[in-house]
Amino acid sequence: MFTNLLLLRKWTLIILLILISIPLLAEWPSDISQNLKINDIEDEQILPLVISSPDGGCYVSWFDKSTGSYRIFIQKLDDRGNLTWGKDGLLISDQKQDTWLTGYDMISDHDGNVIITFADIRNNDIQNVYAYKISPQKEFLWGENGVRLSENDLFEHSPRVVETTDGCFMFVWEVIYDSESSGVIVQKLNSSGEKVFQNGNLTLSSSNPKLCYSRIVPSDNGSAIIAFMGFDSDTLVKEDDMVLTVQKINALGHVMYPSGNAIKLGVEIQNCGGIVYFIRPVMISDGKNGAYLAWYDDRNRTNIYTTYIQHIDSKGDISFIENGVPAITLQGNEMLSPRIAVNSETNEPLLFWRNNDKTMPIEGGSIKCQRFNLTGKPVFGSSGKTLYSSPSENNAPDYTIACTVNGVYVLFLNDDTGGNQCPPQITIKCMFINFNGDKIWNNNIVNLSHGSPKFELEASAEINGICKAVWCDQRLDNGGIYAQNINPDGTTGYKPTSVDENEKNSILLENIPNPFSTSTRIIYNIPESSYITIKLYDAAGIELKTLVSEKKEKAVYNYEFDNDGLNSGVYFIKLTTNKMHYSKMMVIVK
Repeated sequence: MFTNLLLLRKWTLIILLILISIPLLAEWPSDISQNLKINDIEDEQILPLVISSPDGGCYVSWFDKSTGSYRIFIQKLDDRGNLTWGKDGLLISDQKQDTWLTGYDMISDHDGNVIITFADIRNNDIQNVYAYKISPQKEFLWGENGVRLSENDLFEHSPRVVETTDGCFMFVWEVIYDSESSGVIVQKLNSSGEKVFQNGNLTLSSSNPKLCYSRIVPSDNGSAIIAFMGFDSDTLVKEDDMVLTVQKINALGHVMYPSGNAIKLGVEIQNCGGIVYFIRPVMISDGKNGAYLAWYDDRNRTNIYTTYIQHIDSKGDISFIENGVPAITLQGNEMLSPRIAVNSETNEPLLFWRNNDKTMPIEGGSIKCQRFNLTGKPVFGSSGKTLYSSPSENNAPDYTIACTVNGVYVLFLNDDTGGNQCPPQITIKCMFINFNGDKIWNNNIVNLSHGSPKFELEASAEINGICKAVWCDQRLDNGGIYAQNINPDGTTGYKPTSVDENEKNSILLENIPNPFSTSTRIIYNIPESSYITIKLYDAAGIELKTLVSEKKEKAVYNYEFDNDGLNSGVYFIKLTTNKMHYSKMMVIVK
């Protein structure tokens, strides 16, 4: 009897452990009245971020106030939308937070780990910046308390992070020295969480002594390009002529711009005035180690803001006209909230903004876009292309974008009641456009949710073209975190491939050796006659080249791939047949 009881307890424990290890089968819903609940317990959950992971899933982060003070959580979703880190997600930090939160950032690296960086006041009530690295198996790879990036007892906040081409991570954040002065700080961590810059944190300098609003993108040879606003005024909040500047930091922490000068104070992108203190720049990689930047300003002092775009290459040379190219040239149009997508085949930028036509008797808002060629010439004419127009007297809605190799998802918050109901009943709408600005999905805009108070919409798209959106939703209380996927055809819900499982398993895409230094053999098995392509992408999903593009008969094929001067880092090869896509990660190590 005693032996049987022990066996019963043993098997009960085993079953419990198995159940704990099984992901919660939530799955992406096709019913938009439900959406996928990430976390919605008492009080509020706010400030969600989402980033796609190499395995086809994604990470979602947020701040939770259910215990009275803010804690930060992350949830990992697999490709089906199952919650793999428990019902309420993984607690990253419950260290002391201030009563108000500053910006934070999250990325997924080439190994599928998640890197998150934020600020808190665990250090004697002083706001400092920290970074954590967590594996898909929930291991805290940089320790349970993360890595403290701050080296001074100053108010430091709003960190951002990128993975560099040498497998490290570069961080940039802001510091407030006193009521009249601020700056920008940079540091780099290796994969083990050790600081790389031997002389400590790097404090940036420019022709303007006070800096803020930093942004960062990876560049070549382990470097990164950083953008920031500079100003020279007596206070932090009364500057109307901020200067947008770009600096490049090499792998060892040395400033590089301008390349021909001994004094490295950066390259000024906009210095003609009209950028007020609340304007933040937007920056995105151009896919060739340079960057596109966008902002809006009132340089003509008309009280109407215009959005501009500029390009800088990896050497620090400006490609467009001085102080940027306007999105459109029509007078009386106020252009706010720019976003940029990049066509991975042509490297041309597609610029988005919220447009309000001040010339109309009843002002109406819209979401518009403009494409530019590589010399900065607008392609869509003087007025751009209108993607969505709000009802009369409504401003353009808040929106976000997510870029894929085939086009761009445009998602926005829409008040279907026209602002006539309190609380507002906000729905999330989505369209997909190609890089010519044309709407796909039969020119339709699809709904992703039913009406409820919503805000803080974020989105991320992966290499297979599926988009994941997250937002803060007050359908139950002060705010919960909800999510929804969008398939490339405009449907929602998990959509398994139409190819049967036996055929799927017969499609082989492999490269040997992997990792490799100079060359590798790509092996692929085509189960039936099909036109196929094999394309090469970098870790950010930017297409680099087409390796194969032709009709293949049923057979196993080999393709000898040479490094072709590519830097060390993570790349993806993508096989496309008439019926499906298949991707494989490969790593170059020199």
